[in-house]
Amino acid sequence: MAFAKNGIGLSSETSITIDAKNIVSVNAKKMELGTGSEEPLILGKKWQKWMEDLIDAIGNLTDISPVGPCKPTKVDPQWGKIAALKGQIPTLLSDVSFTKKS
Repeated sequence: MAFAKNGIGLSSETSITIDAKNIVSVNAKKMELGTGSEEPLILGKKWQKWMEDLIDAIGNLTDISPVGPCKPTKVDPQWGKIAALKGQIPTLLSDVSFTKKS
């Protein structure tokens, strides 16, 4: 156990390792992966829902031609490629790394 009122520093020229059998939990108001980090992480489940909704909305687009409405985008022969990409979205989410909004 290590406790400090103002801070604890660890430093190594090669590596620092933390091992746990089940969970490693880091709790702070702000966490940076790399000194001076400025890019926020994406919330995986929220991103997944947003992306799936976007793909569905694009699939439901109906162009208007001089002779009237066309079929929705999702009936185009190329739509299968987009649907296949949508099916891959769950595989992009980590099974071991998690974060929360705040």
